[in-house]
Amino acid sequence: MIELPESKVLAKLGTKLFKGLEIVDVKALSSTHKFCWMNEKPEVMEESLLHKKIKAVKSSAHYLRFIFEDDFELACAEDVTLNYQKEVNDKDKHQLLLTFDNGYSLLFKVKLYGFIVYGEEAQLKESMQYYKVALESIDPLSKDFSYDYFLDVTEINLGKGSVKQALATN
Repeated sequence: MIELPESKVLAKLGTKLFKGLEIVDVKALSSTHKFCWMNEKPEVMEESLLHKKIKAVKSSAHYLRFIFEDDFELACAEDVTLNYQKEVNDKDKHQLLLTFDNGYSLLFKVKLYGFIVYGEEAQLKESMQYYKVALESIDPLSKDFSYDYFLDVTEINLGKGSVKQALATN
C-alpha cells in the first residue's frame, strides 16, 4: 500500500525522473486483475495516455499523481507498486505499462487491490469519493493539522467508535 510518507518521497523522486518525458507506448490491463479499478476502459486509457508529457508528480495523501502538461492526470492509490526499468520482460505481469521516449518503462502492478485512474482533477473529485477526500484533507504532516481537526474529521469527539474504526472508514 502506498502510505503517506512513501507517496511524498515517490512524488519528489518521480518529478526528478519523469518531468519532461513523453509516453510513447501504453498497455493497459494486459494482465487482468479482479481488484484493479480503472475509471476508463483499457483501450481508452491507452489512447488517452499516448504522447502525454509529464509536468510533475504529486502526492495527495496516499495517491500518487502524474500531472501532464495539459493538466490531466494519472493517479494511483492503495496496493499499487511501481517499477521503473529499462527492460520489460513479456512475462512481467502488470496492470499498466507506460514506455517513455528515454527507452525506460514504468510498470504499475496491483497486488491486492488498487486504483489507477485518469482524468482532470475536477472530474476525478466528482466521481471518486476517496480521491476527493485525499485532495481536500489537511496533510497530517503539515502545521495546519491539529488535534481538534483530527477529532472533528474522524468524529471521535462524538463518541462514535474507536480511532482504529475512524481511520479504517471514511
